Amino acid sequence: MATQSPHNPQTHILISGASIAGPALAYWLHRASICTTIIERSPSLRSAGQGIDIRGVARAVISRMGLEERIRSKVTHEIGLQFVDQNGEARASFPMEENGNSFTSDIEILRGDLAEDFLREYARDHGVYLDDYVTGLEETDEGVRVTFAKGESKTFDLVVALMLVKYLEMTPEEQKKAWRDEMSDMGWEITRILEGMDEAPDYYMQEIAQVNPPQFSKGRITLVGDAGYCPSPISGMGTSSAILGAYYLAGELGACKGDWGEGLKNYEGRIEAGDERVQKLPPGARGS
Repeated sequence: MATQSPHNPQTHILISGASIAGPALAYWLHRASICTTIIERSPSLRSAGQGIDIRGVARAVISRMGLEERIRSKVTHEIGLQFVDQNGEARASFPMEENGNSFTSDIEILRGDLAEDFLREYARDHGVYLDDYVTGLEETDEGVRVTFAKGESKTFDLVVALMLVKYLEMTPEEQKKAWRDEMSDMGWEITRILEGMDEAPDYYMQEIAQVNPPQFSKGRITLVGDAGYCPSPISGMGTSSAILGAYYLAGELGACKGDWGEGLKNYEGRIEAGDERVQKLPPGARGS
């Protein structure tokens, strides 16, 4: 259930999305004595996803949350990236660098493991509402009137959305069939790759996408992470941007003393200061 702030029990923020940025934001808002509710559309917490890196200032954030040691205990231990020819001979190698500036970071963890750690930190004292989602938003003098798919309506001071990238409409089996139809006659290691795809218990596929809207706050509604500034998986900075964005938003909302417009304006300013560099993709990448 949502927690009550000991200083301002009326302040209540809805967070739509229980992945990584959502629990991180709720953690820091709770530290600022702001009440939160997390809602998640999926009937269960999603554990699938690729290996993700934590880079830059986001490392300091997980350290302040007391999670760095736990996260490092679950890293993938990937040692780098190689490009190989048809004979399996390496043509280019990019070893892992401990400063996180290489293709592979020393803090690389499976998405599901990281999401579990973040949610566990939040859910020790709070609940997450699963299998429900927002169907309507109406700004009023009191806040944002939210209507949920299960029929309930409730007013919140602010609403934060975390995921607006549209998921593939194909089912996992349809996706796998498409891969087999497209790649089965390509030779090389394709047979082994397709067999691994069929056998994998955590198969996951998603389009490469980038989100870069002209603004990501309007009234009492704002975006965090992929919903507002997804830099594309190609950048390797999506998770770090989401963690840092959650930290910045919580800090500004905690400091604005109820002037939500000012808090959201300052939040956007902090994100935009580093967003252009993260959003810049290498030549040839979709959206570059």
